[in-house]
Amino acid sequence: MDDGLFSLDDPGINKRSTDLDPMSPAQRQAIRALFARLGVNDAAGQFALVEELTGVRIRSVTELDEPTAQLVIRMLPGKIATSARTHTGNSWDDRDEPTWIDRL
Repeated sequence: MDDGLFSLDDPGINKRSTDLDPMSPAQRQAIRALFARLGVNDAAGQFALVEELTGVRIRSVTELDEPTAQLVIRMLPGKIATSARTHTGNSWDDRDEPTWIDRL
């Protein structure tokens, strides 16, 4: 018998809670608008991005619960801002924030 935190005998492994509310119509509209701004219009691309941002793999929009949808809504604007920047290939020029040297 293994009482470890990550015991493989745990019957709850790989099961999502069904007690969570599905995303609201307002959340669906917000996510749709954010994906449009990002230019990700295909379902496969959207599902992959949801998994990348949240760690939750979905196969249908109806599987997106309210807390996960809220997380997607909070994280997509950052993804939009990052994708809008020009990447030069130079890590110094492409950094996200100014350094102390830039502030001098």
